[in-house]
Amino acid sequence: MRFAGVPYAAPPVGDLRWRAPRAPQKWEGVRDALDFGDSCTQFPTLVGGREDCLYLNVYAPARPRHEKLPVLVWVHGGSYVLGSAATYDPAAFVRGGEAIVVSFNYRMGVLGALALPELDDEEATGSGAYTLLDQQAALRWVQHNIDSFGGDSDRVMLFGQSSGAGYTCMNLASPSAAGLFHTAVTQSGCAQPSPSLPQARDAAVRIADRLGCAAAAISPPCLRAKTPAELNDAASAVLGGFQNLVQTLQPPYGTKVYPSPVAHALSGGAYNKVPLIVGSNRREGQLLAGTGLFGFPIGRQQYLDSIRTTITYLPPETVAEQYPLAAYPQPLEALAAIVGDSGFACPALAIQSAASRSQVYGYTFTDPDAPGVVPIVLPPVPTHGSELSYLFELPATAVLSPAQRNLSDTMIDYWIRFAATGVPDGVGLPHWPAFDAPDAAIQNLSPGAVGPTPATDFAAEHHCDFWNSVDAYR
Repeated sequence: MRFAGVPYAAPPVGDLRWRAPRAPQKWEGVRDALDFGDSCTQFPTLVGGREDCLYLNVYAPARPRHEKLPVLVWVHGGSYVLGSAATYDPAAFVRGGEAIVVSFNYRMGVLGALALPELDDEEATGSGAYTLLDQQAALRWVQHNIDSFGGDSDRVMLFGQSSGAGYTCMNLASPSAAGLFHTAVTQSGCAQPSPSLPQARDAAVRIADRLGCAAAAISPPCLRAKTPAELNDAASAVLGGFQNLVQTLQPPYGTKVYPSPVAHALSGGAYNKVPLIVGSNRREGQLLAGTGLFGFPIGRQQYLDSIRTTITYLPPETVAEQYPLAAYPQPLEALAAIVGDSGFACPALAIQSAASRSQVYGYTFTDPDAPGVVPIVLPPVPTHGSELSYLFELPATAVLSPAQRNLSDTMIDYWIRFAATGVPDGVGLPHWPAFDAPDAAIQNLSPGAVGPTPATDFAAEHHCDFWNSVDAYR
């Protein structure tokens, strides 16, 4: 059964733009829950979406096997400025009658992360964290209402992929999210670099100035009078390319809602201590490098230029020594390895080590024939987003082979059992050991090869000693 388009907060429009989410308006009688709510405003605006977008969806089995079921709350990804809950169909999770899934939309980009002192004065929570506040409002809705759908509000798992994984980790580090979830899974994106509050404020002031809303002080009414398209255009003009935009327009650390970067919070023990799964895919960077976001290197000089665009905190020659062109079939694959290792694999390993006050499990998704998530990734490789086809029914999901379907079933069972018990494995599943240094192991997820692999081997494959030494994401 699917209940779609359920409001979990009031529309954040007009005077409620850049305010903490308010309670939705009550209704009488039976509400139609057949259609999804609109996606939130996207970047670029032409992709679609609306400001009136704070809706969630509940997927529940028609015949649950147990009286109260664990609840998996999905945070969609999309580079912090794109995405929609409606894209992901979790039918496989509820088909067996052992779990409920909730997905939801939330404010993103300029509408979700604008940080200004003049907006701070309007809310006790301050400004810049509207995205996280939306997510926490959805989690509170789950706490207050999921029992009516057969769910167990004491067994709620928060999970997300890419920027959805980044938000999941931010909620781990958020004091106001305490008690709202009891386990967490982060797929390819925990502890990505966040802007500091001063950096976010500087960008917000420049955006306001671009829109003609800055005088002696920034004018919130002036900003609220602008259309989402005008806000996006100003942000694009001020921040430049897509990479700068997505790195800036996410909740900054240094606020009451998100006090310190995820890695610092976890290593210092100032986080919500729940059982945690942190994972990545073997060739994360293949998708991102293949988009041309970092250029298309065809020789050594272009390769160095692409590294300079990708890794801004090291001389490109230093990185190229670790990833010599001679070791790869083509320059783009070398660049893809740099993107994947520095941005996903090694940060995941660092988080697995840092979250020592929680029971932590790690995984690496390595199916060499994983279907591509977009046509630019050829041939199929386990790149960024590849595991999604094994968990959800997607609009362009490729047909999985019998062996891949078995892997899909195993992964879904792991996720459900983790939500139910805080431990992913159980009877009938390959054992998944906890990540426990110094003999730490990471679960390999591949057809016919599910089982632990030493963390030391993972670190060597992804050059993690090198990336840890530069401490770029701590």
